[in-house]
Amino acid sequence: MSQKRRTTLEDVARIAHVSAVTVSRALRRPDMVSPELRKRIDAAVDRLAYVPNFAASRLASTRTHSIGIVVSSLSNGIFADYLQAIYDTLLPLGFRPVVVSSRYSAEEEEGAIRTLLGQNIEALILVGVNQTRAARRVLERSRIPVVQTFELTDDPIDLNVGFRSARAATPRPAS
Repeated sequence: MSQKRRTTLEDVARIAHVSAVTVSRALRRPDMVSPELRKRIDAAVDRLAYVPNFAASRLASTRTHSIGIVVSSLSNGIFADYLQAIYDTLLPLGFRPVVVSSRYSAEEEEGAIRTLLGQNIEALILVGVNQTRAARRVLERSRIPVVQTFELTDDPIDLNVGFRSARAATPRPAS
């Protein structure tokens, strides 16, 4: 009985008749290899349905190109537009959003924050400003950019983008 195994960079290199280093370089920096070589590598990637092992590349580099996002709900429509705007901003910059829902629970938000930090994200975007004391302490010590959104606070963890609910609800005097 044959064992299933994941297709590796070495498998792609063998099919393309190049070294694994060349495959890696071609996938990360296509401009660094010739168009003909890139075509051979792309064909091998397609033939083998190769998917890069991001965990391995994260070990080899300090960069993950991942931004964690914690939203309150995945079913509330307001977060669909919010996430779309984040995706539209991050993807062209080469960053991959990693989205987790806190399900409107401070404890689940704290767990989500710890999980995302454990994945070596490069920044974290949060909905709201009312993190638990423990979550706030972890975030302050994380040494990554933290953006709290939707609400404004006088004491942000790092960056804060939003509005003050009381002011937004107050009618402006007629001019």
